[in-house]
Amino acid sequence: MRRGTVASLACLVVLAFARLAWCDGGVPILVERVGDRTWTLMMRPARPTVGPIELDLLGPAGAEVVLEMREGNGPWEVLPFEPGPEARVSHARTELTAIGPCEFRLRVGGADTQALARVEVAERSAAMSAHAPWALAWIPMVLVLWLRARALRARLYTAPQG
Repeated sequence: MRRGTVASLACLVVLAFARLAWCDGGVPILVERVGDRTWTLMMRPARPTVGPIELDLLGPAGAEVVLEMREGNGPWEVLPFEPGPEARVSHARTELTAIGPCEFRLRVGGADTQALARVEVAERSAAMSAHAPWALAWIPMVLVLWLRARALRARLYTAPQG
């Protein structure tokens, strides 16, 4: 195989697997300290859009913590936690339904304070299929350039008739 062909194939393989490498570990949106204990609330994706989100609470095991969410001016909704891989990690999943502000409130048992975090929910981005025509727009241009180069080569090597 030619060197250019191998490089092109390698580039295509990298682009094909790049989609699998996308990840979003989340972003801390809230840190609450009560005495010598600290809780951190992390949200995935880092830029929330309408649709599913995941929340991770990192903090002391066995503490009584309540997480509530409110979209816009709606009612507060309690989000249940699932145990994580470690005792210090708890998970919560929910679905965002509205564009605009969303608030998360963390209440720790034995503390009078409540921690509040506010995030802005954006509209869900278009599916990849909506971008496909633009992603493939280079193909006709390459075809025209290839045909032009082929016509020029054919013209250079033909002898004048006369």
